[in-house]
Amino acid sequence: MEAASLVVTRAGASTCAELKAAGRPAIIVPMPGSAGDHQVGNARAMEAEGRARVVLQEPGMHLPLAEEAARLMADPALLASLARSEPNRAVDICLDDLASRMQRSLH
Repeated sequence: MEAASLVVTRAGASTCAELKAAGRPAIIVPMPGSAGDHQVGNARAMEAEGRARVVLQEPGMHLPLAEEAARLMADPALLASLARSEPNRAVDICLDDLASRMQRSLH
């Protein structure tokens, strides 16, 4: 994923987290009928954050999907505007917790 210029993907929570961590621009096609329609929500959240474009899966979707991909690939500034990584706070939180525990055990 990190080597991709543009990712075309579904909108599962793990995939969205990976996109954020990798800072890759994406076109997201949410899976219709996902539990509670959560993939549409995930995709729209990514879009609202300026990290992705959303194309809904429906008959003939290959046309808007191809158009959006061509538009993004032809505009490096637009593509770059979708590509920003989010620091992995989990590692920092774990290290802070470990340091805190070690400090308490030393006192």
